Amino acid sequence: MSYSFEVQKAVYTALAANTDLTDIVTTSGIVDDVCQGLAMPYVVIGEDVTTEWSTSHENGFIVMVTLHSWSEYKGRKQIKDIQSACYDALNRQTLTVTGYRFIDCQFISEQSFLDEDGQSRHGVQQFEILIDQL
Repeated sequence: MSYSFEVQKAVYTALAANTDLTDIVTTSGIVDDVCQGLAMPYVVIGEDVTTEWSTSHENGFIVMVTLHSWSEYKGRKQIKDIQSACYDALNRQTLTVTGYRFIDCQFISEQSFLDEDGQSRHGVQQFEILIDQL
């Protein structure tokens, strides 16, 4: 069983359950790959980096998940609203990670900026998810 894919599914489930977020991006706007023609705003479940913290008795992982938020709204309000909803959906919330014992999900960092195209707003957030194998 792929722990990183199970974490990704848990993140998606938590984001899709947050109505503040889905009111802005809809559930079709929470993706792990941007299909051609996908209209902004949307959230991409992006890169993850895993660090092992196993002991002699258990296998544990710290999975750092990056979320990318995109908006064409003029100004920063919409990207900030999207990031706030992602924060509320994940930070210190209990996630269901199939096959693993969930320990914690903690917000690490956030930034937002005008994209290279001069039109789009891009937000980047990182969350640290701790799990261990059942």
